[in-house]
Amino acid sequence: MNRIVLHILSLGFSVMLGGLLLFPNAARTRPVRLLIKFFFGRLLAPHYDKVIAAYGGAYGLALSRGLEAARQCAQRSIITIVDCGTGTGFVTQTAAKQFPHARIVSVDAVPAMLLQARTGFRQARIAATAVCGDISDLPLTSGCADLVIAQNTIPFLAEFARICAPGGVVLFVDSSARLVSGVAARAAAKTGAFSKIHTGTAETGFYLCAERNAII
Repeated sequence: MNRIVLHILSLGFSVMLGGLLLFPNAARTRPVRLLIKFFFGRLLAPHYDKVIAAYGGAYGLALSRGLEAARQCAQRSIITIVDCGTGTGFVTQTAAKQFPHARIVSVDAVPAMLLQARTGFRQARIAATAVCGDISDLPLTSGCADLVIAQNTIPFLAEFARICAPGGVVLFVDSSARLVSGVAARAAAKTGAFSKIHTGTAETGFYLCAERNAII
């Protein structure tokens, strides 16, 4: 996969993510959910490690910068982390290095992805809890997490905010769609759930770091 293909994918993901941010209810419709589940579960799951490798170090750059921003932004100790749409577990493994003492819960709706994630956790000796669940309706209690991370997945920002404790942080990252970072910030503000919102870009990606306000 060369740079030209990556840039084409970046443009495509920007268009898709921008639409989901502008029309969040569309992501909950059955046709969209089935399409995304097929795309990630059937087409990408067996090859996603190769997609990550194709990006090189650029794939995790926005995530790394976002995690550092989250550390500085959080108004509470980061003890519990929830990784929404963990996929292969890349985010969980990266977060575990940044926050080695945190408890991490990794959620994904695609069994094939969770299988890869669990295998990776064992190999990396990470004691993360892998949970099969829908990130549009997370099987977690409100305010249970100090840091909620979602990378390269559907932007259910209101649901991510629901499980984030006051003073905690929601970190939304996309490794390909830096063109819609401003749209993401406006979508986060529209939820009314955050007191501070900051975005940053890195290569083809971006991150949104949002501090949860005191109202749940």
